[in-house]
Amino acid sequence: MAVTWDVVPGGRFATGASALETMLADATVLRIAVAYVTGSGVQRLASILAATGHPGTVQVVTRATDTTASIEDLRSLETLLGAEVRAFVGSEASRFHPKLYMTRAPNSSFVLSGSGNLTLGGLENNDEQFELLQQSTGPQRPGQRAPERFESAASNDLIRRFSTYFSGAMPLANALSHPSFLSWQEQSARRADLEAELRKLDRDVESAETDAAGVAPRGTDASKNATEQMVRNRMEAWFPNAPIRRTVFLAFAQAIRIANSVNPDGWWCGYVTDSRFGGNRLTVCAALSQVFVAHSDSEVYFPAPPSEVDSTAGELCDSLELLEGVRIEPSRIGDVTYAGQTHPYVCVPASSIDDAVQRGALDLIPSIIDWRMTNGRTAHWQRHCSALVRVVARETGEELQQPSYEP
Repeated sequence: MAVTWDVVPGGRFATGASALETMLADATVLRIAVAYVTGSGVQRLASILAATGHPGTVQVVTRATDTTASIEDLRSLETLLGAEVRAFVGSEASRFHPKLYMTRAPNSSFVLSGSGNLTLGGLENNDEQFELLQQSTGPQRPGQRAPERFESAASNDLIRRFSTYFSGAMPLANALSHPSFLSWQEQSARRADLEAELRKLDRDVESAETDAAGVAPRGTDASKNATEQMVRNRMEAWFPNAPIRRTVFLAFAQAIRIANSVNPDGWWCGYVTDSRFGGNRLTVCAALSQVFVAHSDSEVYFPAPPSEVDSTAGELCDSLELLEGVRIEPSRIGDVTYAGQTHPYVCVPASSIDDAVQRGALDLIPSIIDWRMTNGRTAHWQRHCSALVRVVARETGEELQQPSYEP
């Protein structure tokens, strides 16, 4: 194939640094365009070059203001990498934001592009994403297809793009003596203080998303990063009618209060983004199942136990289905804990929420919690959203406890 493609991290490469190790093997040219540079990132790349061999041409274009780099970091591009370095300053620097790594070898060229800058975090320690493209450039082997026209055009476009960056920036020595950079230096102490204050604010937010012992919740569905304002924004967008929104908050409060009283270690709130079943949701869950859900379709879901487990709950589901727009959907996941039993979800649109509550929909919450908490009853911590509990408590005036962690 003339072109191959890898996602980084992925099966072949765990980090940008590991992809660069392959890119730099036998490379004769290395070109980098990045917004941010740190000394530790330059040192990491230097260590890769020491192992793979140093290309004859190394060019780096970055920025000398609006950056994390010190003078020493910027100069290390020359001293450690032997690079020809150019940099943007002033207003042009603030707009310069690529993360592009290009190499050329006798038989192939590589393009690595994504979210990672030339920093140790960007290359190795952060959760970054890259795409790695490899295009054959040497003589075609028997059976190897010729590059498509668009592939050759894209390769040329990337070279021209880098050339535009490089020619538009200043040689590093000129950038470091530019009035914009000198002004940046004068402000550096104040900027450092502001950045330290911002980092402290970030830590305060993160600590507020932990339990009383300061243990961060596990998971990847954004729960641990949720803030109260994010939760409020969702609820206001999904349920713009204030009385209906309060009814939904009261349902959340009932689910939280009952779950916590039955088993404080076996329930959790979820802030789910890009659910595998579509849409986004805020949930209260007991053990392995949702017990109340607010959905981005401006609906609420009342799960219920199977009718063979609780016939009264089954009759209530049938009654609620008579309301306008209400539908019953089966649960989409069975699990071994509950022998794969399918159970119903009563899906209620915003326009019918008050009618559903008047008809007794809130009674489904204790019935599903009782079934989920007693059948298996294994404490199961997932992606807890402590911000949701705090917002519900403030909106309803109720004292609600966060769940406990198991020892």
